Amino acid sequence: ILYLTILWITRSGLTGYNKNIQRGGESVGYLHMRINEMLEIQGKSKNTVCKELDIPRSNFNRYCRDEFQRIDANLVCKLCEYFNCGVGDLIEYMKD
Repeated sequence: ILYLTILWITRSGLTGYNKNIQRGGESVGYLHMRINEMLEIQGKSKNTVCKELDIPRSNFNRYCRDEFQRIDANLVCKLCEYFNCGVGDLIEYMKD
């Protein structure tokens, strides 16, 4: 189910930033990437993660601020492997 959810989000072309997504005039919440929390827990810096995973810093910062339009499944897999966590530890659904 989670894979299908990520696939739907990736292919749906959501407009605007991730926050306050509207569907039928009603807010359905947003996805929160727990990257900052994982960095703090593991004592890693953004620079270190970006260099070790070969991720552009500007893209990484957008994920850290929850300002993404689509989720890159490859990036999620890289981050889960790097932080030794599951998708549910990295991505959290937030209600408004």
